[in-house]
Amino acid sequence: MTDSQDFIRTAAVFAESVRRELRHLAAEEVADLTDGIESDIAASLSDGATLPSVTDYASDLLRGAGIEVPDSLPKSKANNVINSMEVLVSQWWSAFRVFSTGLAPAWWVIRA
Repeated sequence: MTDSQDFIRTAAVFAESVRRELRHLAAEEVADLTDGIESDIAASLSDGATLPSVTDYASDLLRGAGIEVPDSLPKSKANNVINSMEVLVSQWWSAFRVFSTGLAPAWWVIRA
């Protein structure tokens, strides 16, 4: 797998986490706010940026759209830890798949 595919997968996981943070909004509003978020995040990652907190990103989206950020928007550290773990596991799994794919020719030789 290439780096761009890793960035796209990481961006997809992050975008889904942002959508979960915005679940208090109507589905149409969430779709409008997060339209194209995957490509934006993937491009930022390819430029060397790091991912912000999902809650902070969702709050910034709301502020940018002129929607009042409710006090009930979860700012739980547990949610941030879980979201961070999802991203790390996704990145680890992608790296493992690249590594294991590279071992295939060696396995063919051992089997023969």
